Amino acid sequence: MDDPPLGSSEKTKADSAAAASTVGVERRVLPKPKQSFTPYVDWGYCHPLYCKAVYGGMRGGLRLNIKRDNGTWGGCTAGFNARSGGGGVNGWGWVLTAGHCVVGKTNNTRIHHNGYNILNQHGVAGGYVMEVNSYPYDFAFLNYISGTESGAWLENWGGTGYRNSVLKYCRNGGQDSNADTPCGLQATEQRVTINGYHSLSAIGAGWVVCATGSGSDSKNYPESYDSGAGDDYLVGTRCGRVLSKDVGINTDVCARAGDSGRATVQPDRQQGLRNP
Repeated sequence: MDDPPLGSSEKTKADSAAAASTVGVERRVLPKPKQSFTPYVDWGYCHPLYCKAVYGGMRGGLRLNIKRDNGTWGGCTAGFNARSGGGGVNGWGWVLTAGHCVVGKTNNTRIHHNGYNILNQHGVAGGYVMEVNSYPYDFAFLNYISGTESGAWLENWGGTGYRNSVLKYCRNGGQDSNADTPCGLQATEQRVTINGYHSLSAIGAGWVVCATGSGSDSKNYPESYDSGAGDDYLVGTRCGRVLSKDVGINTDVCARAGDSGRATVQPDRQQGLRNP
């Protein structure tokens, strides 16, 4: 086991016991075990961490598990579905997330959700800039591994409106959420259909906005990778207000590790917010 923190009573007791022992005592610091991950969890509905294509396919608010170059895993959140038009990528389906989640990655491990490999590590489209990580432009368009995944997670759900939707899984009040801007039914799968967007110039201070993140803590979700969001941080959608604008949109909705890339929507009008 690891040494206790310096100065702790446990370490003092251990040192005393080792000194008093009449037999040889070997002390070793063992590496911390890697976090376990159990794929293909099924909660019977679409959860931000544990969705299956049978519950409606890809949409904003779902966790994207991304392998880092050092071998560990990190998490980001799907923002919106997108489709390209023209050229050699006409009609391709894409998932929009944050650019810093994938920019600079050199490994070719595919991006998965709940153990299902869905997206390429980088957007693949020769001659096109698919990833940018320079504020306020922080985006990545990631395409599906093949037509099989695109069909299961996108194409098969066009007739039911899932292509233009985000998953709303509300967390009213509490950590990083305003009590006076309630999101909706608590910890319940809901779907918000996006029917348009607001440009930066049109967005006003005081607007109520909701962000559909997937940041989480493994203590609460032991089957999932820990995104680094902090102890007892529960996955879900939190609402607040627009505070101001500069070259981006400043809100009082906090973001934690794992929430990057998430969709931000104006819930009453079901509109997305975007930078120019």
